Amino acid sequence: MRVAVVGAGAHIGGAVLFDGAVVEEGTVVRASIVGARARIGRGCVLDEAVVGDHAVVGAGNELRSGVRVWTGAVLADRAIRFSSDQ
Repeated sequence: MRVAVVGAGAHIGGAVLFDGAVVEEGTVVRASIVGARARIGRGCVLDEAVVGDHAVVGAGNELRSGVRVWTGAVLADRAIRFSSDQ
């Protein structure tokens, strides 16, 4: 069993992090599921999203309600954004 790792300044609420999941600094994870050994990059926002096992979500992505990331998928930094800020 590998424990999940949560970086400094990250906020986790009502979420499930499976074994070996990594949530990097400054990320917000609300009401979401992060699969085993998945990695969520710095400064992401996950809100009612699901990230599959071994997936990698690059820094600065926003995964809002209904977004699903397949097992093993890789999202580049800032690939999915819903806000208008840069």
